[in-house]
Amino acid sequence: MSTLVAQCSLRVSLVGGGTDIPSVSAALPGSGGVVGFSINKKVTVMQHPFYTNGFRFKYSEVEDVPDARQLRHPIAAGVFRHYGYSGIGTEFASLADVKGGTGLGSSSAFCNCLVALCETISNNHCSSASIAYKSSQIEILECGRSIGMQDHFLCALAGVQVLKFHGHEFPSINGISYPDEWHSESSSPFSLVAFGGNHDSDDNLRNVGTKLDSLERLASLVEPAVRAIQARDLRGLGEVVLEGWRLKKQYAVASINNAVDEALGAAINRCGAYGGKLLGSGGAGFLLVIGGETTKLRAEFRDRFIPIALATRAISVAVISD
Repeated sequence: MSTLVAQCSLRVSLVGGGTDIPSVSAALPGSGGVVGFSINKKVTVMQHPFYTNGFRFKYSEVEDVPDARQLRHPIAAGVFRHYGYSGIGTEFASLADVKGGTGLGSSSAFCNCLVALCETISNNHCSSASIAYKSSQIEILECGRSIGMQDHFLCALAGVQVLKFHGHEFPSINGISYPDEWHSESSSPFSLVAFGGNHDSDDNLRNVGTKLDSLERLASLVEPAVRAIQARDLRGLGEVVLEGWRLKKQYAVASINNAVDEALGAAINRCGAYGGKLLGSGGAGFLLVIGGETTKLRAEFRDRFIPIALATRAISVAVISD
């Protein structure tokens, strides 16, 4: 008997979020664009033989069903239906380094893991980008979620990625150079501040296409962010991300948590940070902080402060044999 283990990184989106929604990117004069990276926090999904006449799935709940395609979990059921996978006599279990709904792309990382496992079970060999594309189309078209495509790709691909979107087409992907020290939490300029609560991007992004002017301006920030990264200009990157956050608040359909802006102000004014933004599409989750003195950030935010680094490998599938 063997156990399959799929792991996929979570992600940080720096600028351009919202322009990756297929209906939005198809309507923009140019294309949708996003720059971001996968981080060293992961989602893990395991498949293991299980002595039952049905299928068991463990996540925040435990479901025992006759067939995997009958799960209540909408994303899992959608993936298993896509592959015609019944899962009889097996168990799947999902684990994560952080809880879902906090703006790190966890649902897309989870979907990527399921697709990677189903491809492996089917004896298919797919690239990480192909897994991300299949995962995005299943979640958007077959599960009917009103989300974009960036998370699937940023979670699946290591390094800093520049993505260009046009509708449901496969996006253009361009990895760019960045400092090696970004791979270490002790030298990375990025950190998170945790806020209570979570959100559902599907709900929050459902009407975002009505704000095309702001979204077009958001897409225009991708190139300045890329230039700042390539020039090792952390202050410039922080300013671009901060401008993106100001624009994002103009089209956000979820209520903005005033505590987020207060915390961001504290990080900039008292801790020397260059900028930041609330990750994801809601009013809760994780605040990204760019730059700042680590000792001051730890003192300011205490147990809410979480150092992060870029992932060295974003998605993988391993076979563990008895």
